[in-house]
Amino acid sequence: MKLAHLTIVTCFLPTMLGAQSLDSLGQRGRTLLAFDIGLTGTHEASVDPSKITARSKGQVASLAVTHFVHREFAIEISGAVLDENNYVAAGRAHNEQVLPLLFGVNWAPTALAVNSELRPFVSVAAGPYFHAIDDASAVSGMQSAVAETLIGERIGVGANWYLARHFALQLEGDYHAVPSFASVDGIRRNVSGLALSVGFGVAWGGP
Repeated sequence: MKLAHLTIVTCFLPTMLGAQSLDSLGQRGRTLLAFDIGLTGTHEASVDPSKITARSKGQVASLAVTHFVHREFAIEISGAVLDENNYVAAGRAHNEQVLPLLFGVNWAPTALAVNSELRPFVSVAAGPYFHAIDDASAVSGMQSAVAETLIGERIGVGANWYLARHFALQLEGDYHAVPSFASVDGIRRNVSGLALSVGFGVAWGGP
């Protein structure tokens, strides 16, 4: 009887170990809150007696929440700051930027996983891109706000490196596809383009 039990265990042990190894790559239930800083684009700032200016072209920063509902697939909500144009001059404060709020999916295939710590992923999202302009004048006391909204898309590829259970480093490359804005001040009319960013994340839940 013992010999029969030993034979059964011996036959099924490789399958059991393989299943456990495969399950160790599953991310179902894990949530990652990631903050990234843009590495591409141009940034400039200047200060002189009459004007303080800060301008950026490209992705400045982004924040994303990714929650895995499957061992490989997650739902994702992200926001970012794209081109911005800010200045203070002659009693006037001007703030202008493009702010996307995107909803999508994230796929981290186990077939591409280096191990449970280093996980490549693909992200696809869509949603509104807000072009917001705020002006305030200390001289006249007038304040104005203009907003234009367009629907755009973003596709990204990258990798999360989980240094610890609750901490990760992230590298991501994105392409934003956005129609041209009609009303433009200092922002580019078309903000579509590639963006590379790096950041860190806080993770909880999951395996």
